[in-house]
Amino acid sequence: MKTKIKHIFQIITSKTFLGALAFSVALWLYITLNTEFVSFVKVPLVVKLPEDKSIEKPIPKFVSVEIRATGWQIFNLKYLNTSAECNINLSTQKIEDTSLVVDRSDIIKNLGNMGNVQTMDVVPQSLDLTLGKIGEYTVLVKPNVEINPSQGYLMVGDIKTNPALVTIRGNDKKIRGINSWKTEYRIFNDVDEPINVKIPLSDTLTNIIKLSAKEVMMNADVQKIAEITIKDVPLQFEGADLPARHSVAPQLFDITLRGGIHEITNLDYDDITISINTTDIVNDATGLLKPVVKVPQHFKLIGLNPPYLTHTVRRTMDYLSRLK
Repeated sequence: MKTKIKHIFQIITSKTFLGALAFSVALWLYITLNTEFVSFVKVPLVVKLPEDKSIEKPIPKFVSVEIRATGWQIFNLKYLNTSAECNINLSTQKIEDTSLVVDRSDIIKNLGNMGNVQTMDVVPQSLDLTLGKIGEYTVLVKPNVEINPSQGYLMVGDIKTNPALVTIRGNDKKIRGINSWKTEYRIFNDVDEPINVKIPLSDTLTNIIKLSAKEVMMNADVQKIAEITIKDVPLQFEGADLPARHSVAPQLFDITLRGGIHEITNLDYDDITISINTTDIVNDATGLLKPVVKVPQHFKLIGLNPPYLTHTVRRTMDYLSRLK
């Protein structure tokens, strides 16, 4: 049995067998690619309208064209030919109505760059166009992006785009309430450096809305996490002067911040304040007060030592005499 298996393996791996197999495959491909078939191919649909008109209801992005052609021609249209399209040019027509029908014959007539194939039918067999007044608005670009920094890193600030605004143009009824436009969704994992990449804008309504840009530059600042402790930050009093018999302690604090390493390197200590309103001190009945800490943008307060103020009221002689 082992001898037979070995003999079969030797036959399969022999040059003669492999050559015959390659010839058979090549012959089959030649015959298949030169035989005529009936098949459907998808072709991009482009509708050009007069400058003052726009499409209100979405239309298909593609039309399916039934063709009779050789296998090679079908393969070429499906996988190699990127110039084939159905281009319906209505830009020079005077259109008064709010609706227009493009029939089967017009769709077929406007097929271009299809090569020497026989067109038999199209799907859909007609286009019902609902038209309206054109509108143009400038809107904010909204990054549809998820960024997950590597361990020990963080994102500093917000994700930014350049340009930050784009102009949208299309059916006024459809775009009037739009105030932002998303990018395509992207996710970035294990990021350990700033991101500066081009990202396409969403084209979900490409047949209705035209954008002034197809893509934007996206920027996100990712930095290594760092911490810093600043000693003896003074307490500041806000509001009226503190009455003489009230006192608070301490008046110097240690503060610990977390942020990006470049942000900490350029930290301005004058931007850090620890304060308490004197009205809160006077109205306090507990003896403990929490100060208000303000730190620069993009920093996180992770420690304040001590975390509270102790408030004491010195009793006057008049008050002590009333107690007797």
